[in-house]
Amino acid sequence: AEVARVAWSFVDSQWAEEVVAAARKVDRGGHIRGFDGDPAAPEAAKYLAGLYIPKGWGSDPGDLLQNSGKRADHDLAILEGEQGSAGRKVLSRILPFIRNAGMHVARRLRWMCVQADVHGAGVLPLRSFSGVLSWSAIRLRDDELASLLEILRPEQDSELIDYRRFFALMAPPLGEVRGAVVRDAYAKLRSKAPGNLVEVAHLQRLWDPKCHPDVQSGAMSASDARDEFMRQWDIADADGLVSYEEFLDYYQDVSMAVDSNELFVEIVRRAWGL
Repeated sequence: AEVARVAWSFVDSQWAEEVVAAARKVDRGGHIRGFDGDPAAPEAAKYLAGLYIPKGWGSDPGDLLQNSGKRADHDLAILEGEQGSAGRKVLSRILPFIRNAGMHVARRLRWMCVQADVHGAGVLPLRSFSGVLSWSAIRLRDDELASLLEILRPEQDSELIDYRRFFALMAPPLGEVRGAVVRDAYAKLRSKAPGNLVEVAHLQRLWDPKCHPDVQSGAMSASDARDEFMRQWDIADADGLVSYEEFLDYYQDVSMAVDSNELFVEIVRRAWGL
């Protein structure tokens, strides 16, 4: 059953803590340990569906739910077990670099891949993908590119890189905690928009640049952060309307750069005054 919508403050703290606690009741086979009538425990199994915890993993399911960086490391560990360590070592070097380069760098890279993918197939020639990475000052040797190709090619003997899988390895899809705050933010925008139609102008007016980590640290001015934010919206609709899917897509990209659920939730809350 779909998780019931709850009050925002509850999603931010108590609810999230209960889901994580329940997740820790699930063993590696997906069975509930110490059920004790806890109503949240069955829900945990849903959150861990398909989440294989490899033998020797030094964390627990709760950590994987709370921290997208640890989840990405977990997925890379599976790659190492399945396909060898060379490609994983390359990813382990470049993914944190992209993640730490700024809130919108991963989004920019993904856009560049999409624009270069003239057939919309989700793949790029190896050299084209290498060129995209070089925009963020990532330059790979030929042997490193070959290792990436081994784990990111869509099929055997292909010379193409599945860039969608590359970005999926940076961060898994938004979980319930992150997804809930994004839904709440869009609902607030709709409530303030005429006819419940969200436009780019509403984003520009309502977005608070103080949510940007670089503004908080003093590395970027509020005006520069606002300009950067507005450059993220390449809206397909001629009227400048922002659909929920486009809004969610933006925050899926932002999520790649934010490890912890707590920080992600705080960024969204501060951005839209939740």
